[in-house]
Amino acid sequence: VVFEKVQPKRFAKLMTGRKVKRCRRWGKQLWFEMDKGPCPTLHLGMTGSVHIKGKRGLKYVRLKEEDP
Repeated sequence: VVFEKVQPKRFAKLMTGRKVKRCRRWGKQLWFEMDKGPCPTLHLGMTGSVHIKGKRGLKYVRLKEEDP
């Protein structure tokens, strides 16, 4: 993750206790509208996914047309 002019520890402190009101995506841009600023924006990169250090990744499975 690249934090423009913000250290990761500072970013974590700014996000602690905040609530995500809405999550939006446009192309490979993903942003979170928070209850108060700042509102983080992510670029999904070449893989189109987000990886969280120390967490198991999710596997994308395309649903079949007959699936609910």
